[in-house]
Amino acid sequence: MGIYKVLIVDDEYLVRELIKRSIKWEELGLALVGEASGGMEAIDLVEDLNPEIIITDINMPVMDGIKLSENILAKYPQIKIIILSGYDDFEYAKKSISVGVREYILKPIDSTELTNSLLTQVNDIDKEEELRDKMNFMEPYLKERILNDLLFSSVEKDELYKYGLSFKSNMFRLALCRVDRGLGGIYKSRQYVIDTINNYFIDKSDSYCFWASGGYIVLLFHNKHSELENLCQRVINNINRRFNISLTIGISQTLIGIDNISSLYKQSKRGLESRIIGDKNSVILYDDTVALWGYDPIKSNTLLKEFSLSLKSGLLENCKKQIEDLFNLQIMGVGGDLNSLRILSSNIIFIVLQVISDHGIEIESIFGQNKQPYHNLYRLNNIGDINEYLFSLCRKITYEIKDKNCKSCNLLISNVKKFIKENMRNPDLQLTIVAENFHINPSYLSRKFKSECGISFIDFLARLRLEKAIELVQNSDKRSYEIAEEIGISDPHYFSIFFKKKMNMSLSEYKKTLKVK
Repeated sequence: MGIYKVLIVDDEYLVRELIKRSIKWEELGLALVGEASGGMEAIDLVEDLNPEIIITDINMPVMDGIKLSENILAKYPQIKIIILSGYDDFEYAKKSISVGVREYILKPIDSTELTNSLLTQVNDIDKEEELRDKMNFMEPYLKERILNDLLFSSVEKDELYKYGLSFKSNMFRLALCRVDRGLGGIYKSRQYVIDTINNYFIDKSDSYCFWASGGYIVLLFHNKHSELENLCQRVINNINRRFNISLTIGISQTLIGIDNISSLYKQSKRGLESRIIGDKNSVILYDDTVALWGYDPIKSNTLLKEFSLSLKSGLLENCKKQIEDLFNLQIMGVGGDLNSLRILSSNIIFIVLQVISDHGIEIESIFGQNKQPYHNLYRLNNIGDINEYLFSLCRKITYEIKDKNCKSCNLLISNVKKFIKENMRNPDLQLTIVAENFHINPSYLSRKFKSECGISFIDFLARLRLEKAIELVQNSDKRSYEIAEEIGISDPHYFSIFFKKKMNMSLSEYKKTLKVK
């Protein structure tokens, strides 16, 4: 696709001359731009000449070809390196490939082989250039897709960096534009809007403007941007005056954390849906919609999710606080009428029933014999009774969950101890093997075992083996190595050390005490 530059590196002048004269550089689309007699000189030339291909000898003083390749590729991974070597040794070739060398050619130099190798590098560079061009062409669309993903879900940081998306701050604010009336079709009108917005915020390195699904235009700021409302109103006035395009802009709060961008999008969208607040060509703040509507459904949904998590985890005090917060949010918003509180409480009971089902709890133990949670709720006629009813349900459920967890843990540890006793003859027996057998995390098993038994897994296994060893010494004529095998210690010498450490006497000394008795 272009002329690619080549650098030759060899400490022998005649070899460099041979390479220069044996290749028809121009026919291959190459230009020989320099030569170096050693690795250090080559590194300096790479900085100045920016070659695409390097041909280097492997055996050079001070810095050999492999070390040179490693240094260059660490900084310029796109450079193609061909190594020439007099060593017909697989280890040299293996090491060259491991640092990223593209070709390993044996001396004496064969011009045809070197030519073919250079052609391979040229073709690879052409393909990379073509792919890079395609990526550059697609980058705006890919970037827009990633930004759209942020509006609905979380995106890995590596994915953001891959497309050059970075945020200078962890504070975010979002403005959502909707074209209400346009000139020359909605698509053309939206493009006018985007162009104007970009002109207004051209010097702002803290914002991204892009199209979103549903025909919206998004302006995402990664800072607080306190003047955003005034700037958006100026954008609206300018567009309406110049192009006769009507639009409405909804502006979110400022939230911390990239994962909250989806919440900002919902806030801005809710602003756009609040047409009762303003006519076309208006800016609507999410905070104003909350003040007008009173009730904040996003915050309510967040609290319900937190309540669900607390209940599943058996955190009773958290549940109590979250119920109180939900009630306060409802009362401050739409008022404290009984029907609205009963609807909210029905949502809480729905979560309660889900947790009961997920944990296999008997429904009678929570609601009694009638099993009618909603019927019980609608019999209550004041806020205090409803609150107490919901809290009593949480109290019963958290007790059941803790009881089940305790019984489950006792059964687990009992089975683990049985497994250890049955398998202690295995010299490879260790915590990870036991945990894998019971399909649990080794760290979790270690903590639970110590908590339930008052002794670590290692100490428990050592105690079992010692007890079995003493039993065999007392009741059999087995030799030391046979006893070691019986208790899962494959090295008789280690068994002797183990026994003496635990009993404060050697095995032979212990046997003598038995004879005395």
